[in-house]
Amino acid sequence: MTGRTHALLGAVTWVVVAGEAVPGAPSSGEIAFGAVICAGRALLPDLDHVGSRASRAGGVATRALAVGVRTAAGGHRGATHSAVAVLALWLGLTAVADRMLVPDARWIADAVAAGALSHLVADGLTAGGVPLLWPLTRRRLGVPLARTGGSVDRLVGLACLALLAVVAIRSVWPALL
Repeated sequence: MTGRTHALLGAVTWVVVAGEAVPGAPSSGEIAFGAVICAGRALLPDLDHVGSRASRAGGVATRALAVGVRTAAGGHRGATHSAVAVLALWLGLTAVADRMLVPDARWIADAVAAGALSHLVADGLTAGGVPLLWPLTRRRLGVPLARTGGSVDRLVGLACLALLAVVAIRSVWPALL
C-alpha cells in the first residue's frame, strides 16, 4: 500500500476503535487527535524503506535513521512489520502513560498500536505479505488482494477518505447525516 493509503487507513482505524480505547465517551478532539496519531504511526513501519514517506519526513536525519532501521530490521518488511514490534511499542508506551500525570493518557498508546496494526493488515493484503510472526519465522504471511499503487490500493484510500469526510461532517453538523 502507498503511504497515503496507510495514513488514511490508520485514521479510519482510530475513528472505528476510539469508542473502545478512550475511557468514557471520546470527545471530538480526542477522536481527531487520535486519528492524527494513528495516521502518523501507520507510516512508521516503513521506516525500513529509504524511499518511504516516513524516511523522507525529516530530511537527512530520517533518511539516515531509515538506513539504520533497514539494516537492523533485516530489510524492508522485516522486523518493523511484525506483531512483536507492535506489541513492544504498545507495552513501552503504556508503561510511560501509566507513569504520566495526565489522567487516562493510556489511550494514546492504543492509538499508536492501532496505527501500527492497520499498517500490518494493509501490507498483509499485498503479494509481499508481512513477517507477522518474526522472530519465530521470517516467512511472510499475506493474501495477495492488492498491489501497491494499484486500483485496490487507490479504492481503499478513497473509501477511507470518504468515511473520514462523513465523520467530520457529522461532528460539525450532527443533524445533517
